[in-house]
Amino acid sequence: RRLYAVMESLEYEGKKGGGVASYQIEDGHLTQNGQAYAGGGWPCHISFGPAEREVYVSVFRNGSWMIFPVDRAGRLLEAAGKFHYSDPNGRQSHVHAAMLDPAGKYIAVADCGLDAVYLYGATSHDQVWREEFPEDSGPRQLAFSQDGKYLYLVTETSCELYVMRYTPEEKEKLHVIQVVSTQRCDGYEGDHCREFAFTSDGKMLVAGLQHTDKVQSFFFDEKTGRIFDTGYTLDIPSPSAVVIFEKEMQE
Repeated sequence: RRLYAVMESLEYEGKKGGGVASYQIEDGHLTQNGQAYAGGGWPCHISFGPAEREVYVSVFRNGSWMIFPVDRAGRLLEAAGKFHYSDPNGRQSHVHAAMLDPAGKYIAVADCGLDAVYLYGATSHDQVWREEFPEDSGPRQLAFSQDGKYLYLVTETSCELYVMRYTPEEKEKLHVIQVVSTQRCDGYEGDHCREFAFTSDGKMLVAGLQHTDKVQSFFFDEKTGRIFDTGYTLDIPSPSAVVIFEKEMQE
């Protein structure tokens, strides 16, 4: 019934940086339900907190992430927390994603600039763990397994997928157990695919090509793992995130 989005703009109501907005979804149409300033610096990712009563907004340019409470009507309230990172050696922080674990206990935050993943208490908002990655690897996007036993991380610069065992009950909460390259070995160069998503039945894949202003669709063969271009594209300016909403068909 609701959609939340970040606005990766250079200016928000006369201030440098972008914002975050909420919308009501009614009969396929969007009606804005409020918006807020995201503290500057290109907000690039948004996700839900516990019980969808707050959202986490990652701000790429200024190395921070913010918590915005959500009221019962779905409206955004004033920011309840802002967390900023800096490095004594002068490297810049670029926070790219913040994600709640399936148990609702900790928030994982990916820092693309300082090559780290942080864990915060979902209630206390205290930092409880920092996992370091190779310099210039560029941690970018995170995903927990549904059972909460693993945390997956994709790196932007080194083009790798990290698999980590997630043990929130232990002092050492993340353990890297596998690293897989995401680079193709045939010399092919991609077309700036920023993000993709599968339909719920796994039969189609939709990809956003940010620098060519297109959204492209593919058929997916689960048996072979191959994809086939459907021939259909949409012209959408700078698509950087893909979320598929599938409304149940009414008989």
